[in-house]
Amino acid sequence: MHDYTSLSDFKSSEAREKFVQWQKLSAQFESDSLNLENMRMKYSQSSAAAKQSMKNDILTLEQRMENEQLQLDDMIKEVRAVEYESLNK
Repeated sequence: MHDYTSLSDFKSSEAREKFVQWQKLSAQFESDSLNLENMRMKYSQSSAAAKQSMKNDILTLEQRMENEQLQLDDMIKEVRAVEYESLNK
């Protein structure tokens, strides 16, 4: 099996579509990661009162990212399974 470098490498249209969905969620995850990094930097430089108000936002984003990571893991496994199945028909 080889690494796919473009969408045209996929033989299965279903796997291709699922991979596009994975790419979108992956981009969202990267954006959230940068946002979280910025929020943590601001948090570390803030007053105690400001930290208290930022805490929930940071925790919410961390939780969302945890869920996104689980989704990404599941999605890429599904992409591989669908593509593998189409190659072995």
